[in-house]
Amino acid sequence: MKPSDLKPCPFCGHEVRIFKTDSGGNIHDDDYFNDPYSGTGYAILHPYRDLPEVCPISTDDYQIVGSDIYGSEEELCAIWNKRANS
Repeated sequence: MKPSDLKPCPFCGHEVRIFKTDSGGNIHDDDYFNDPYSGTGYAILHPYRDLPEVCPISTDDYQIVGSDIYGSEEELCAIWNKRANS
């Protein structure tokens, strides 16, 4: 599964994004992954400023959704896309 196959938010229907993080959930850019000093991972970002309406799981610009950090983009996509009606 590719990150481009990520389903939209189940609450508002808008796009969510994958961000690279350290093991503490702090968002980093690609340069950090070249020389990480605090682990690596992937998480969902769903900033409320990108949305036309309120969403119950949206966050600030630099805050991930939830507390789970995944080891790969594929793992994150598989779990995010798993829905009760799937």
